[in-house]
Amino acid sequence: MCCCSQTKRDIMQEPFEDLSIDSMKVAIREVQRIISAREFSTYTEIHQHICDVLKKHEGLGGGVALLRLGLTKGWQNVQSMDDLTAELINRCDSFLSECETGPKQQINDLLPFIRSSSKILVHGCGQLLALAVACAVQQRPGVQFYIAEGLPASQTRPHGAGSLLLERAKQTPEGFNLKGLLPASCTIVPDSAVGALMSEVDFVLMGANSVTEHGGLVHLVGSLQISIVAHATHVPCYVLCETFKFSHNFPLSTKDLKQPNDSTVVPAVEFVPPSMVTLIFSEQGIMPPSAVADEMFRNQIADRESQ
Repeated sequence: MCCCSQTKRDIMQEPFEDLSIDSMKVAIREVQRIISAREFSTYTEIHQHICDVLKKHEGLGGGVALLRLGLTKGWQNVQSMDDLTAELINRCDSFLSECETGPKQQINDLLPFIRSSSKILVHGCGQLLALAVACAVQQRPGVQFYIAEGLPASQTRPHGAGSLLLERAKQTPEGFNLKGLLPASCTIVPDSAVGALMSEVDFVLMGANSVTEHGGLVHLVGSLQISIVAHATHVPCYVLCETFKFSHNFPLSTKDLKQPNDSTVVPAVEFVPPSMVTLIFSEQGIMPPSAVADEMFRNQIADRESQ
């Protein structure tokens, strides 16, 4: 008689929202403030304080490890604690500067894929996605965005995900100057219309809560059905994602992801397999999903060498 036991799934924690680069700026400024305000006598002491600060920002996922690596890499070669403190403050300034230029680089990489005649299906409500929509409307007059309505209204999204994206696009410097052009170029559509619209669009554009080590996407519910329809109809699916959202997790399905405590039978976030993602636009450049593991591996090697 065969006796089978069911293996318990490991539930993986990923961000419940598409965090903006401002979240990284907060962590960097907090590290910089601690380094500037204290005097340290040993490398171990300053390393411990940096780790204690970054532990408060674990919700950033892989971004915490990247920041710690960037701060600690090669610092054993610094001659004195005063020199090390100055070096770390300069590195923080450099990271803050990269946070400012990164989103612009991502959008500059995306714009050549957009024509004035393009029709694009958008899903998500992140700040970077909103900026991309506003910049495209500004620089490609005539472009049309179909914004999936996404998650229903809640305390954090009083008008629903699609409406929140449009409001955030209006609040960007580019969107503020567009006046009536932005609403005329953007149409909020029900998720149930995705199948009917897919044959009309040039590509799908999504934000990201995170991108997993094997190139899969963790994002708002609705992302999977949109990517399935896009994949079936040979429509490219592009993802806007900063590298601080690259995650070492390796989920195989939405069941592997932890959900918010207030979520119902319908998950708040879901997993899209890497086979359904065409390209990822990061501040490090445009890459296929398979290149995410390479990028993360390079960071791991650099981390080991710095220890």
